[in-house]
Amino acid sequence: MRAAAAPVGGFGYDRATGQWSWSDELFSIFGFEPGQVVPTTALMASHEHPDDPQGFAGTLEEHVRRGHPFSLLHRLVDAAGHERWVTWVCTGRPADDAEPVRGVAADVSSQQQRAITDQANRHVSRALASREVIDQAKGVLMLVYRASGEEAFTLLRWASQRGNVKLIAIAERLLRAVRGGVDVGPGAREHVDDVFSAVLGGEGGDAGGGLHEPGAPADGSGARAPRIQAHLDVLGRAVVLRISGEVDLSTAPEFSGALTRLVAAARPPQPLVVDLRGATHLGSVGVAMLGLAHRRSESVGAGLRVVTGRGAAALTLTAGHGLDLYPSVERAVGG
Repeated sequence: MRAAAAPVGGFGYDRATGQWSWSDELFSIFGFEPGQVVPTTALMASHEHPDDPQGFAGTLEEHVRRGHPFSLLHRLVDAAGHERWVTWVCTGRPADDAEPVRGVAADVSSQQQRAITDQANRHVSRALASREVIDQAKGVLMLVYRASGEEAFTLLRWASQRGNVKLIAIAERLLRAVRGGVDVGPGAREHVDDVFSAVLGGEGGDAGGGLHEPGAPADGSGARAPRIQAHLDVLGRAVVLRISGEVDLSTAPEFSGALTRLVAAARPPQPLVVDLRGATHLGSVGVAMLGLAHRRSESVGAGLRVVTGRGAAALTLTAGHGLDLYPSVERAVGG
């Protein structure tokens, strides 16, 4: 269906006398009968929309006085109280030309309303699409980590805040990584961990505080047994963090929080020690968290030393990760 043409009126402005002239159509745009009022700058100013910055009429008069070409869009309230969008166009006239400056004014209210509606519809469509992507990403996390919907969203939100990456961007990255399907075996957990370790590989975001641990409901009721245990000990002047359980994306907020507490308890120049001999799994997200803690420990003057023993951590960590690795806590403290 073809859109109706915008009502167009003509105007003139005599720079010598400051008088305006309107065509019948322009009177109609302002809501008047032809000749019902005398067109003046003050009259146009009285019809400026209250929600818009005031001064349009003065700006319009200044443009026509100077004779410069211009195109202006503004809202007005006509004599009947209706809101109208009006575009004013003038090709200009030399300053030494005594003839009135002339131009046209088009009521583009219907076109503007369609544009506003289309924009709103696009925003809604994007919002719905984003929600669908996030819901799908939550489903992946629920399947891989046996998490509830709320726990899965908490993981996405935590990674977003920690990595300083938009939530939708993380969700899209995760879905691209599992586009071929989701395996529920150990390989799937490592695959998903890798996606998030790439997001968390740099500094930024909160240290994990303020979010409940994924191993327990947000309201604290009916808590499941946590999948990792974290204990801080002091050996001499060295501070030791002992970790047991599975360190992956689902326990990353808890692991990150424990590392943050460890660095906060630093007693330079004594080292900080992370004992991972009790860890039954160490995913790439955990490795990324250790890298961040290592850089933070150096910034406070206390080196970070990681004890792997012969457990799962020893199979994951290598010298290539840039961490100081030790076979025992005694060697780490006294090394």
